[in-house]
Amino acid sequence: MTNNEMIQVHSALTKHLTSYKGRLAYAVNRNINRIDSLLKEIQKTIEPSEEYKAFDSERIKLCEQYADKDETGNPKKQGNEFVITDKSAFSVEVETLNQKYQTTIADRDERVAAFHKLLDDEADLEWFTIKLDSIDIEDIPGDAMRPIMHFLED
Repeated sequence: MTNNEMIQVHSALTKHLTSYKGRLAYAVNRNINRIDSLLKEIQKTIEPSEEYKAFDSERIKLCEQYADKDETGNPKKQGNEFVITDKSAFSVEVETLNQKYQTTIADRDERVAAFHKLLDDEADLEWFTIKLDSIDIEDIPGDAMRPIMHFLED
């Protein structure tokens, strides 16, 4: 199982948490806790550095400075993007900023690539298992059964 698949199982287990009772609920919660620990480690790989946060803060200030303003003087946005009419002057400023933080941006790109590779790597997860004959599976909906198949033993 890859880390990406583990994340999907975590999501499914969490979604169906109320479908599990007794011993099975205990096993599900133990496995959610184990996955949570691994997810924290994976999340650390994508966290931006302080330098990148500084770059991003300056980039946003530039966007706000060059953005068209609404009637109250606030920067206009279309969705999550600033509306910028004077793109040529803005582009010059952004290019200067990118040059200033060239190493930081390259480091961030490497971190993002490493994160995506990590998602495809094999998950370092040891399941807390439970015997199938120790639980009543009759009351478990089909879509809630799939994620627990990883840690049920015959």
